[in-house]
Amino acid sequence: MEEIRRLEKVETIPVTDFPIEGVEVNRPVEPQIIDHVSLQLFGQEYPEPVRVQEPVLPVCWK
Repeated sequence: MEEIRRLEKVETIPVTDFPIEGVEVNRPVEPQIIDHVSLQLFGQEYPEPVRVQEPVLPVCWK
């Protein structure tokens, strides 16, 4: 939850070229890349996640 609280305080700017009319979207001034996640599985087993080697930013972030 600490990371969620940090992300909600990140400075953002409006995305002006979002393709859907009437939808307001903001993006972070500096891209925010999550490089580590820990999960509590509560005894369940899940397959290994697919890992992305190079972060791919959305087109409207560039």
